[in-house]
Amino acid sequence: MQNENEQIKAPYNIPQTPLDDLDDTDAESKAKAANYDNIILQSIPKSELEIAQADKLRRQDSQIKRIRAEVKKLTNFISKRKQTYKRKRKDGEAPTRALSAYNIFVRERFSKLAEENDNA
Repeated sequence: MQNENEQIKAPYNIPQTPLDDLDDTDAESKAKAANYDNIILQSIPKSELEIAQADKLRRQDSQIKRIRAEVKKLTNFISKRKQTYKRKRKDGEAPTRALSAYNIFVRERFSKLAEENDNA
């Protein structure tokens, strides 16, 4: 029995192209990517491993589509939320609010204090 940390090597070598090597700005790498896409689309999974990997890719694609739709909804929501609203201007002819009890008390008290202390 093999240790969990050991990797099982396949009896054949599959050419692996790291994603970092594919530069989208380069025409050659775009051609490589298009070629890889064509190979993937034309191939029909036959073994259990290929079927499992194709199934996994389909699930990942559907998840990516769902997440992109959610991101689009959220960006629309955020852009609507960030809209600036203009402050309403007060109508100059509109009546003012009634004074609160505290304001009435302060006015009376201030007038009495002002009369008592004319020098201040």
